[in-house]
Amino acid sequence: MIFKEDGRKLWLDEALQHSTTFLNRLIHTESKRELQPQEKTLKDVAAAYLYLYNIIEEQNLLEETENFFDKQTIH
Repeated sequence: MIFKEDGRKLWLDEALQHSTTFLNRLIHTESKRELQPQEKTLKDVAAAYLYLYNIIEEQNLLEETENFFDKQTIH
């Protein structure tokens, strides 16, 4: 089956997966040793992205913004 998906949603969903994986790895690392300052900053950035993504989804905010992405064909 072939269908079209909003490119923004695909892009944000991919970043969601990367952020979740990265944050989980940092949490695991943090359980074994203290994080470096740069790691702490990146952990905060990943957590902030996950938080903001959740707000966007809950409030359906993508529908109210301009879309610079084309619809993507999903196979």
